[in-house]
Amino acid sequence: MMFRMLALAAALALTVACDDGDAKTVEPGPEPEPEMISQPLCEETDFGGTGWSGSATVDGALALDAEATYRVSTTVLFLKDGDTPFEKFNQVLGPILGALGENDGLLAYQFGGSTRCGAQRTITIWRDAEAMYRFVGSPAHVDAMALTAEIGRDARVESWESAGSEVGDDWAGYKARLTE
Repeated sequence: MMFRMLALAAALALTVACDDGDAKTVEPGPEPEPEMISQPLCEETDFGGTGWSGSATVDGALALDAEATYRVSTTVLFLKDGDTPFEKFNQVLGPILGALGENDGLLAYQFGGSTRCGAQRTITIWRDAEAMYRFVGSPAHVDAMALTAEIGRDARVESWESAGSEVGDDWAGYKARLTE
């Protein structure tokens, strides 16, 4: 169940991509029942996150050098509807967590998610870009990326350099970076 809570999103989009590749306008209406919504951007009203873990944390809080520069990354994968995409996502999750744990350049991470929106989100803080790309090229992550089109409706990633004093704990800010 914990993994069902992995990753999160922004406000309800008024224009969404359709399965045929065209965009259509969606008129705001009553709040839908709490089921998975078939669009990449929806209100993740059931969002839950894990809190910070990793070597640069103390009691679940970030403990970064305010003057140092880090590589920060945030990702989201919006799963397709149904149980099969979620099951396949969980199959690759164990090896990914193992690869993360083997990378001494990973300093802190959080996972979060929304079952309603099918969103699986991450925030990771790396010592540098080299450490991040070492993980991105790891067999476990490459295998997971190969499944993206099969299990996902949409996937987004952004990474940037940031001073330790500027790395925040605000999921909404990380979500916004992926919707701009």
